[in-house]
Amino acid sequence: MLRVRDNRKGLNRRIELARVLVGAVFAILAMAYWYTQIVRGDYYYTLSESNRIRSVRINAPRGYVLDRNGAVLVDNEPAYTLHLYRREAKNIASSIDLASDEMKKLSDNIKRALVDEQIAQYITKLETEIGTSVNQSAFAQITGANN
Repeated sequence: MLRVRDNRKGLNRRIELARVLVGAVFAILAMAYWYTQIVRGDYYYTLSESNRIRSVRINAPRGYVLDRNGAVLVDNEPAYTLHLYRREAKNIASSIDLASDEMKKLSDNIKRALVDEQIAQYITKLETEIGTSVNQSAFAQITGANN
C-alpha cells in the first residue's frame, strides 16, 4: 500500500508540472495575442489599408470581322472606364478635380488627333490631285491648323 501512495505522489507532481507548463504556454499565447491586437493594432490596420489589391478585368481584343473580300467590317477599339470610390478617396473634391483635368487632357488630345488626321487626309488628297508632295509643317503654319 505504501508503494501505491509513493507512485501517486510522483504522478501528482508530474500532473502539476504539466498543468503549469500548459498554463504558461496559454499565458504566453494570450500575451502575444494581446500585443498583436491591442498594442500593434493600429500599425496592422494601416498596413492592411495601404495594401489593398483590386482586381481589374481587362477583356482581350477579339480580332477583326472581315467580309469575303477581306475588308474590315468590325475593328477593336479600346475603351476605358474611370471609377471613383468614395470610401477610398481621401479628399473627394481634389479627386474629382484630378479626374476632370485628366478627362479634359484626354478630350483635347482626341480633338487634336482628329484635326491632325483630317489635315493628313486633306494633304494626301492634295498630293494626289496636284501630283507633288506638300510640306506638312508649312501647310499647318499657313492654315493655322496647329493653333
